[in-house]
Amino acid sequence: FTVSGATGIEDVNALSSNFEVYPNPASQSVNVKMNGAEVQQLKVFDVLGRVVFETATQFSDIIINTSNFHVGAYYIQAVVN
Repeated sequence: FTVSGATGIEDVNALSSNFEVYPNPASQSVNVKMNGAEVQQLKVFDVLGRVVFETATQFSDIIINTSNFHVGAYYIQAVVN
């Protein structure tokens, strides 16, 4: 199939210096920090695409408790203004 619209970030390099996620790997918590903008919505997905964490609270810095997450890889989707 063909995707006709944008799917993702138009300029990853512009965002990469402003968006921080640490530590990696994480065991008890992970910090998500957005320098210069606010995150409007954040979701964390497991490798099967299931949402394991989400928030719609506006923030520029948040700590996510990962102590109940299973060992594995996770993906973060952030909507910024």
